[in-house]
Order: sequence, then structure tokens, then C-alpha cells
Amino acid sequence: MKDKLRIYVFGASGDLAKRKTFPALFELFSRGLLNDVELVGYARTEMSDEEFRDVLSEFLTCRYVPGESCQTYMDDFLALCTYEHGMYDADSLDKAFSKYEHVENNIFYMALPPVVYVSAVDAIHGAECFEYCQSSLKLVLEKPFGHSLASSEDLQDSLSSYFVEEQFYRIDHYLGKELVQNILVLRFANIFFEPLWNSEYIERVDIFWKETLSLHGRAGYFDKYGIIKDVIQNHLIQILALISIERIAELSTDNVSCAKLKLLDSVKKLTKNNAVVGQYIGNGQVPGYLEEPGVSEKSKTPTYARVNLEIENERWKGVPFTITAGKGLDETVTKVVVSFKRVKPIFKDMCECQSVPNKLVIQIQPEPHIYLGICNKVPGEGFKLSKKRLNFLYSEGYNEQIPDAYASLILDVIKGDKNMFVGIEELQASWRIFDDFLAESESNDGDMPVAYTFGANEKEVF
Repeated sequence: MKDKLRIYVFGASGDLAKRKTFPALFELFSRGLLNDVELVGYARTEMSDEEFRDVLSEFLTCRYVPGESCQTYMDDFLALCTYEHGMYDADSLDKAFSKYEHVENNIFYMALPPVVYVSAVDAIHGAECFEYCQSSLKLVLEKPFGHSLASSEDLQDSLSSYFVEEQFYRIDHYLGKELVQNILVLRFANIFFEPLWNSEYIERVDIFWKETLSLHGRAGYFDKYGIIKDVIQNHLIQILALISIERIAELSTDNVSCAKLKLLDSVKKLTKNNAVVGQYIGNGQVPGYLEEPGVSEKSKTPTYARVNLEIENERWKGVPFTITAGKGLDETVTKVVVSFKRVKPIFKDMCECQSVPNKLVIQIQPEPHIYLGICNKVPGEGFKLSKKRLNFLYSEGYNEQIPDAYASLILDVIKGDKNMFVGIEELQASWRIFDDFLAESESNDGDMPVAYTFGANEKEVF
């Protein structure tokens, strides 16, 4: 079956698969981008095909098909989904999948805790039923890719004993978001940005990731990692890399990955003097972090961090890059703010807009848009100035739906396009930036995070 694609989703009974992986696959199907495919769920939980389909149906939504056709699309999609159960060892996989006909293209999506990766990959490599496709199959891995530089390297050493690097797709769903991917287009397809994209014209760059949410049952996971490992070391450092890489000759996996690696290698290691970490306390309605089920009462795990990073190259010499991330704050937003240097005022009628820099804001969520803050003349006599925005709102600029990030990246896996996936060398480079700081702050001698009240404005606290 030369052209047929089979996607195996390991961990298919878990939240990630139900809430992200299968809805993303359904989006691709409803957009006509998933043809001649079989979707096979696999997990330890015992379920029939029908029970599995009933579970999935609760999480599928129709964004790309008319309302009256929604159920038909769902029924057709669910008919492609089958389910097997068993342990993550070769014998169990052989028992579950030996009955399946061989197909040319095979993708294994690991919707699993990373601690299971090695045993699952070992099982795939050792199962007789998959001998025929060992050299061509693809494996999708979810973050976190380790919890330190050493653990990341150990994980990679183990995985690379089974398959080559080209077969691994480390998925960071932020790299699938339209506004993150558009950073490359904004910089390299518009001639007026690149000449200004350096320390001569840019004063600072700020990256923000804020949530109003608490842990919502994720305390068991989050307390092992904290905000730096959960968000900054992966999602936000990737955004920083795309914002600051050197110009590439053409869009290719090698060019993008090499440019990001070179950039990350030039970022100075984070030190205690360049970071502030915090941990939220209760506000009378929402319990504090230490009161969350599954969190130790002595936990030092930060729910907030602000880190100041320096890039040691000619382009960015002296330009501070600040990443701020936190849960339990007063707003939910992810955005990049590029502040340009101030111009020398020449207008007699002084106003605030001459004393603040022009800013380019790339807001990734919740409402995707790009705007440039400028000084503008107020209509009338003289030269009275005011701050205004040149604003591009995605919902107004495009009629079509913005694709789901997971759907975009899964489609890239199918195509074999690794431009927006994390290479092993850049992963290790990003760990090197934070590794020493994390080890020090997590030690017995490390300071407790600064307390802030849930729902606080972080500017009033830190």
C-alpha cells in the first residue's frame, strides 16, 4: 500500500491525545489535507474501537466545515480511527499490530510522558511487525525534552541508539503558531525591517507569556519543572531565536536550524543577578501554589520568572532581551515587543510620544495581531503630536480560520518539513543557557521565590 499513511498515536487515552493530537488530525481531515490515512490509537487502557471513538467525539470541533456537514465529517473521520491496548514493549506491539497490513508511510506520535519515550521507542525498534519500516518511519516527540542538560543528553543518547536524528520530530507547538512563523516573514520579506534590525536602532526586546490561570490539576507535572523549564527554555527561547537570528539565504531546515543554533550559542548563560523568580500565594478565592494538591509545602518551584539575556554578537551588542513568564497574573497574553531607540525631538510642542520609543508589537495570543506604535500629527494648527498605532488584526485581514498549531506541525511531519521543529544541537544549546542557574536555584542553598498574590499585576510586585 504505497501511498497510504498510518499514524500511530501512543498514549491515545491521555489528555494530550484527546485534546490536542486527534482534534488537530480532524482539522487536517476536514480541510482535505489528510487523505488515504489510517489513525491508530494505542495505550494501556483497555477500550473497544467504538468506546475510543465515543471518547474522541467529545473533543472534535468543526471549524472548517459548514454546520450541517459537521456530523458527517466527524463520522467519516472517526471511521478511520481504531484502537489497540497493551504495554510499551516489543511483544505487546507485535500482539497488537501484527495483524495490520504493511503501509509505506508510518508516523508514531508520542503523546506520552517523556519517561516512557525510551521504552516505547525501544519497543518500536524491537517489534517484528515494524521491521519493514525501521529506516523510513518518523517519530514525533513532545516536550519536555529532559529536565536539565545532562538528562536531555542522556535521553538523546538512548533514543539515537534506535533511530537517526532525521527521523525524530521534536514538536514545540509554539513553533506552529501563525504569528511565530510569521516572524521570519516579517523580518526577511519586508525590506524596511532588516536594515533596522540591530543594536544601532533597537533599544531592547521583550517577550511576554502571561496567564491568569492556576495549575488546573497539572501540579504533579508542573512542580517537577517550573515556569522556566515549562515555558521559557523551550517555547520562548525559540521565539527569541527567530527574532534575533542572522539573515538566512533561503528557507530550509538546515539554514533555519543552523541560524538558530549559532544564535543560541551566542547567548550568555543566565546568572542569579539577571533573573527574578516568584511563586503565587492565594488571594482568598484561589489557593496559593503551595496549597495545590501534589505540591510540597516547601517547594521552591517558580510560577513566575523574568530573565534578562545578553546576545554576544555584533548585531545585538548591548541590547537587552528580557523574557517574562508567569501564571496567576492579571492578564493572559503572549507577545513580543521590539522597542526602537528614541529620536531626537525637533518639535516645539512637546508631548509624551516624543519621549517614548517606537514599538513593534507581535501579539501571538489571545488576539493575533501586529502593530507599530508611531508618533502622529494631530489634525489642526501647529504640530501637536499623539501616539497612534498602525494596526494589522488577523481577524480583519483574513477571512479564513487561523490553523491550529498542532495541525500545522503534524502536516509538516507528513511532508517531512523540519523547519519548525527543534534540532538536537539547538535543544542542547538552549539547556546550556539555563542549566547552571536552574541547578543553583533548585539546590538546598537556593533562595525561595518572591511571593506574589494570585491575579497580581507583576509590575507592582517585581
